[in-house]
Amino acid sequence: MLEHRVMPILTIKNNGLYRTVKYRKPKYIGDPINAVKIFNDKEVDELILLDISEDRKWDNEKVKYYREISEEAFMPLCFGGRISRIDHAKRIFDSGFEKVSLNSSAVENPQLISEIANHYGVQSVVVSIDININIFGSARVYTDLGRKRTHLRAIDFAKQAESMGAG
Repeated sequence: MLEHRVMPILTIKNNGLYRTVKYRKPKYIGDPINAVKIFNDKEVDELILLDISEDRKWDNEKVKYYREISEEAFMPLCFGGRISRIDHAKRIFDSGFEKVSLNSSAVENPQLISEIANHYGVQSVVVSIDININIFGSARVYTDLGRKRTHLRAIDFAKQAESMGAG
């Protein structure tokens, strides 16, 4: 069994690779496909792609680009970003990704976790949770790239997501 797993996160926006701090002030740093090739050479254990593009469209061009990225990868891939329906997850899986990562949609529609887990398996869906810790030490869940505060406590939501099938 591995002691440590190396799982870099590539933040993509409008088909470019961006560096952000808390998803804000994105700075273009290159081409995601080139980054995937570099991580192939580094033999990372898994690669996570987070699409932070503002547009919520699931057009064929966007999905085609995700497929181009997946075809370059020699490691398991996880994709997150605007997956709000099971057909979005299907398009990602059909593009060559092994996992989807839900965030805001898991808060807005927790049943989506179960739908994806029941259809594709618990190993195929993860939930990422954006949190902020207040001055009293309480961790609260945020959505919409960390912009919108919810009433949910992070630990409670994590347990709920796991019970609904998040792997």
